[in-house]
Amino acid sequence: MLDKLHWFYRVFIAAPKVWKLPSHSDVVIYHSAGSDLVLNYLDSTSSQLLALDGSFINIPVLIKSMLTRDFWFGRPDRAYVWSFLNFVKPKIVASFIDNDTLFYEISSRFRGIKTVLLQNGTRDNWLDRFPVRNDWQVDAMFVHNPSIGEYYQSRIGGKIISSGSVKNNLVALAPMENSDEVLYLSQYHQKQNPSKPIVFDANGKAYSWENFFAIDELLIEYLDLWCSTHGKTLRICGRETKESDSEHQYFKERITKSPWVYEASSSALSAYQLIDAANMIVTIDSTLGYESLARGKKTAFFTGRGEFVNSSARRFGWPGSLPKTGPFWASSVNADEVYRVMDYLAGESNAQWQKTCQVYAPQVMGFDPGNTILQSTLQHFLTSEQLNHA
Repeated sequence: MLDKLHWFYRVFIAAPKVWKLPSHSDVVIYHSAGSDLVLNYLDSTSSQLLALDGSFINIPVLIKSMLTRDFWFGRPDRAYVWSFLNFVKPKIVASFIDNDTLFYEISSRFRGIKTVLLQNGTRDNWLDRFPVRNDWQVDAMFVHNPSIGEYYQSRIGGKIISSGSVKNNLVALAPMENSDEVLYLSQYHQKQNPSKPIVFDANGKAYSWENFFAIDELLIEYLDLWCSTHGKTLRICGRETKESDSEHQYFKERITKSPWVYEASSSALSAYQLIDAANMIVTIDSTLGYESLARGKKTAFFTGRGEFVNSSARRFGWPGSLPKTGPFWASSVNADEVYRVMDYLAGESNAQWQKTCQVYAPQVMGFDPGNTILQSTLQHFLTSEQLNHA
């Protein structure tokens, strides 16, 4: 109850106020996350943001939504969104946020609107927590791979398009520069003090920062030793910016044998530049790791985090049916498995690797350079005859 009151205050009361009625736009981007990526393919003068994150609140829309039953009976979010869409009358509503179930009601409620869902990151089985509903519908779901598409389609009606990551597709491939380096994709989050649960399993059991990152410490230890033995430099692709030093300190305390370099995040796309420049990439289960594989890079996966947080959805390629162990992936972290996978990648010629990659990469992450499929879909929806709004 307190969480709902805090959300209500932050979104509807404390947020900066917009007093002008929203204008008509062809496209509404639902939630600010990823909006900059979608705008690469849209006319910015005919698109606008619908946010419920406290970034702003439109007062005329809020007043209209307060005249509805939903607003006063537990669904002020639905009342506001419906009122906003009735004012704007868009042809398309697009969203990168796939865990806001209200988005799935839009197509059923507004027959003249096409909805476009863009998968933002790797997902677990969160949809299993909701009952099956007949009114959940999305016109086009752009997902990372066919198996996650089937999972979404088991709960949400609509067309599945397995085109990979929109952000990854946006970045042009660049040549390799650092043949003697191994790039580690950090998934570090700064520890809260006091430590709070960082994740919950399907039974509601909480897991701490120490539980979640236990596998990271093990992998860094073995990777440090492997790089030292093989004369490789270990380069860390950081998640934090230069302004924060906690991630750098985390690795400084743990990498003691091999030469290493820490690369702070400098932009939304800087990690892709590091990936393309590297010879070998190592990850646990990050979206960036799957994107690396889609780019054709030699990528090692050690997807054993699920053993520490009781989640089968963290295995390699979930929810597909790939085996727990493969040529470039392992489901546990120990010296034998780390050396097996790393030795395999180091020994594979580029030609051999590309053959292997072409077998497995499409099963876990599609690749559509330039997002050509997304562009053509958006153009099709924008030029189609618009039906009347409900």
